[in-house]
Amino acid sequence: MIYSFFHKFRFSHFLGRNLLTESFLPFKFLYGLFKKINYSKTITKNGVSFTVLLKNGIGTMNFIDDYEKWFDEIIPKVLSSPNSVFIDIGANVGQTLLKTLPYYPEVKYYAIEPNKSCVDYLESLCKVNNFKRVKIINYALSDVVGETELLMRYQDDLLATTTPSFRKYTKYSSKVVVPTTTGDHLIAKENLKEISLIKIDVEGGEYKVLAGLVDSIRIYQPYIICEILPLASKAEDVKNFRILSAQKIFEILSDLDYSVYNIANKRTIQQVEELSLSLESCNYLFIPKSIDHYSVKPTNKKHSNTMEAMLQPI
Repeated sequence: MIYSFFHKFRFSHFLGRNLLTESFLPFKFLYGLFKKINYSKTITKNGVSFTVLLKNGIGTMNFIDDYEKWFDEIIPKVLSSPNSVFIDIGANVGQTLLKTLPYYPEVKYYAIEPNKSCVDYLESLCKVNNFKRVKIINYALSDVVGETELLMRYQDDLLATTTPSFRKYTKYSSKVVVPTTTGDHLIAKENLKEISLIKIDVEGGEYKVLAGLVDSIRIYQPYIICEILPLASKAEDVKNFRILSAQKIFEILSDLDYSVYNIANKRTIQQVEELSLSLESCNYLFIPKSIDHYSVKPTNKKHSNTMEAMLQPI
C-alpha cells in the first residue's frame, strides 16, 4: 500500500506532498496499477469484528492500525447516549467512521465528504459492514450555499482541499467543482434535534465550516474535534492566511463560550489560548464551558488533564 509505506517510514511532509501526486509521473504509473486492486479483510479489535476494504485502490488508510489512536479515548466519553448524533465533516474514506460504528452501532452518523470517489467507497464500506444508521452526504461544508473547487493529488487524497491559499508548495494534479452548503442549513434540512459530536478535518477550511455552524453550535452545544494545521509556513502569504483563520476560529469559539484544548498526546489534553506550531499536535477539542468543569480561570494561561478525567459522559 503506497500511503502506508510512506506513513510507516515517516517520509518528510514536503516529500509526501510533492511525490504522492499524479502530477509526479512515477507515482502516477504506480498508482495506476494500484487502482486495479480490490481486497477486503475482516479484522477484530477489542472483541468487535468488522470489514475493511481496498476498492479500486481506495481505502489504504483503513489498514493503518495506529491512525489517531487518541480518538479511541474520546468516543466512549462523548457518544454514551443511545440517541447520540455524530457529524463527521471531511469523512474521507471512513477512518473515523470505523472507529465509531462497529462499537456504537446505535449512533446516528452523518458522513460529509465532497470527494465523489470517497463517497462511493464509503457507501461500499457501509454496505459490507451493514451499518444502518449512517447517512453519507456528498457536499463540502462552508459558510455559503453554492459551489467551489476541490483540489486533489489523487483520488482519495487526505490533503484534498477547497482552500487553495492554505498550501503553496503542494502539487495538486486535479480539481473538480463540488457543491457547498452550510452546516446550519444541512442540520435544519435533516431536522436534527440533538448533536453530540462534530469532527472537522477539512484542510484549511475550518473557519468557514465553523462560521456556517454557529447557530447549530449555539443551540446544541456539541463537543467539537477539529484538526488545525500549524500556522508556520515558508510562504508569507500562506502563514498570514493561517494566522488570520486561526484568529477568526478563536473569535467564533469565544463568542460561543467554548474552551479550547490541544490534544497533546494519546491521553492528555491541555487548555490553550493559541494554536500549536507542531505538526504532531494539530488536533483540538472544543468543549462548551457550560459542561467544562476543568476550564481554567482567566488569570491562568493553560491547564492540562487526562482525557479520562476531562470527558465525563453527558
